[in-house]
Amino acid sequence: MALGLLAVCAAGTSAQIAAFQTGCLNSGGAAAACAAASDIVEIAGLRVLLLGAGGSPVAGTASTLGHRLPGSPRWSVTARMTGARIALPDPGASGATLDGTGIGWNADLAVGVIDGIPALATVGGVGSIDLLASLGSVNLPGAAGFRTRSPLTWGAGARVGVMRESFTVPGISMSAMYRRLGSFSAGDAVPSAGGVQVRSPSASAWSLRAGVGKRISLFGVTAGFGWDRLSSEIVADIGAPSGSVTIEDDSYVSSRTLLFGGFLWTRLVYSLSAEFGWQRGGGAIEDDRSPASDARGGGFFLSFSGRLVI
Repeated sequence: MALGLLAVCAAGTSAQIAAFQTGCLNSGGAAAACAAASDIVEIAGLRVLLLGAGGSPVAGTASTLGHRLPGSPRWSVTARMTGARIALPDPGASGATLDGTGIGWNADLAVGVIDGIPALATVGGVGSIDLLASLGSVNLPGAAGFRTRSPLTWGAGARVGVMRESFTVPGISMSAMYRRLGSFSAGDAVPSAGGVQVRSPSASAWSLRAGVGKRISLFGVTAGFGWDRLSSEIVADIGAPSGSVTIEDDSYVSSRTLLFGGFLWTRLVYSLSAEFGWQRGGGAIEDDRSPASDARGGGFFLSFSGRLVI
């Protein structure tokens, strides 16, 4: 499944980048400015989404919550901070990049609504379901060229348990969340000749995750795989000596895969966790156009969380 999603992701992203860059060139934009705009479009939205979504939808565990007593669902409330470096091409210097650290602040909620069924003596939670919700903001680095600093983000979805963690087996689950991102912009404040400003008035995404985790005594580990698909409205202003060229796309779609893992320390009803991961880079453009810089590569991210289970 992971290899299949990687192949689909690379092909789809390549086609979107090429189409956007071709539209920019056909509208009269300079080649260097169109390359920079295309790279900003392809990088910025997915990195902003990563700061809002992170890796695991419930920090520190891949096991569904279930019920404490019959008819009494468990609740999980998490405060999460996610950080990642963001590098964007510098429109004013060919081949150069601007980079800085973005931080996402989130409050995550999970509620175990369906307890699932026991498959064997120590294997339960098969088909269990948690409802998920998330609300937060993303602090974007001005050093990377962002002009909007703190767009809001929210999400809602569900997590399905393959099996719940017990003394003998790990917890395994899959989740899907729909997310919305606030508007943001990056690039030159006022595009001059050859300058670029890219704006995203609205964006939505689907975030899919699959994870496995096991706890022994007070400590636990998790690992997982994810796929993010972002749909956004894009407006790019390309500066020119005689004015500017505006490129609009109200259905730009891009996607990336990611891998993540984490460590957990737990005590009674509360826990602390650290999670790290890697977001895959952008796909190659299958023609003779070169990217504006090397900023389209993948990047690491790191999350710290505190969780309370009621």
